[in-house]
Amino acid sequence: MISRRTALKSLAAATLAPISFTAPGAETYPSRPVRIIVPYAVGTATDSTSRLLAEGLAKTWNVPVTVENIAAASGIVGTSTVAKLPGDGYSLVMVAANHVINPHLYRDLPFDPLRDFTPICMVAQTQLAIVVNAQSDIVDLKGLIAAARSNPGRLNYGSAGNGSVGQLVMEQIKQASNTSIVHIPYRGQNQALTDLAGGQVDVAVPALAAVEPLLRSGRLRAIAVTGTQRMRLFPDIPTIEEQIGTPIEGLAWWGLLGPKGIPADIVELIGSAVREQLRVPAMLEQMRTLSAEVLANSAQEMEDMMRADLAKVGQVVTAANIKMD
Repeated sequence: MISRRTALKSLAAATLAPISFTAPGAETYPSRPVRIIVPYAVGTATDSTSRLLAEGLAKTWNVPVTVENIAAASGIVGTSTVAKLPGDGYSLVMVAANHVINPHLYRDLPFDPLRDFTPICMVAQTQLAIVVNAQSDIVDLKGLIAAARSNPGRLNYGSAGNGSVGQLVMEQIKQASNTSIVHIPYRGQNQALTDLAGGQVDVAVPALAAVEPLLRSGRLRAIAVTGTQRMRLFPDIPTIEEQIGTPIEGLAWWGLLGPKGIPADIVELIGSAVREQLRVPAMLEQMRTLSAEVLANSAQEMEDMMRADLAKVGQVVTAANIKMD
């Protein structure tokens, strides 16, 4: 029979002994299917990139990686869905630049774009173009500014909607040149481009991927691009800075986030796998199709980029008094 004293000694030893267990981490991730939520419509750059990325990750991890589109309210619905999920790495979201624009437009946004998410990897970015109808007398950005000054309030431009990257770019041009060009918001940039080609609007500011076919067919003319350097695919189109001396980046980017709280080792595992997929030939070809540049940066670099853009967008929105209808 075990004495009371012996039992107490054994209990004390067990209490003081370190407990050894293995918490879920990178060594076991992923052990079940992973889901990438795309808060935008099927066929968008974020969607097509996510699907190609999911295919590659599924092969690397040997688990299903699915893509689910939850497209509504400028990406807010799908993004807020992910913000409420556990930070275990099994639910991710592919956001675009409006992730840092929406906080300045919606008072009751159901999430904070930085605090409620874990950055994984910024995937890619593409420049925007200032385009006019090929029959227009405007052949460069200085010509656009001169026409706007000669006819205050007569010229207009179409964008993908209120708060779109295109609107932010044009409002910066207006501020830098002290001109008045009326904004016509569309529900997506395709209709804006259709009306531009048809002569219903004077100017548009789309992502290059959306307008490339119309440029190559000769229906539209690009008079400037955003960013610090000319596009490799369109080396003859000068940047905004080259023409008016004011640098306007206005980049449309997309990147991968998860809910807050994903452990650092899992973040690194996912990020490394994503960066590896961004180097495969099929993905590089996809980026060429989208007129996009692969970024494939670290989680910290993504956070820094989003934080800087969030502040920059706030300044533009305030100066231009941009509001949602």
